[in-house]
Amino acid sequence: MNQKDAFFDTKYVMQDSNTKDGLIEEQTLSSNGMWLKLFSRLDSNGKSEVHYNVHGCPHLIAITSIIIGDLQKKTIQELESLNINEYADTIDLPKTKKDRLFLLEDALKGCIKHLKKD
Repeated sequence: MNQKDAFFDTKYVMQDSNTKDGLIEEQTLSSNGMWLKLFSRLDSNGKSEVHYNVHGCPHLIAITSIIIGDLQKKTIQELESLNINEYADTIDLPKTKKDRLFLLEDALKGCIKHLKKD
């Protein structure tokens, strides 16, 4: 998926009806006015269901869309082994925008931590 397609892909955007029986992890980069919310839960087979809500930079929106799409139906172990830096090349993320990856990575780590508790 290219950056433009990812930017407009709303398949996994968080809807109010999606947020039952799960948790929401929020991350904010206040200096740039960007924020990210990830909703995650495990289904009865221990596979992930992840949705997102994001505001700010188009690069953050695109990379979040791509990564969240790839996170569907993964085990906790598969989520932990994800190398988020590989996605930067997918959308040609400029080096000056690497903080977007850190914001998303922190949110994902928070989700994984909560999923492991359940």
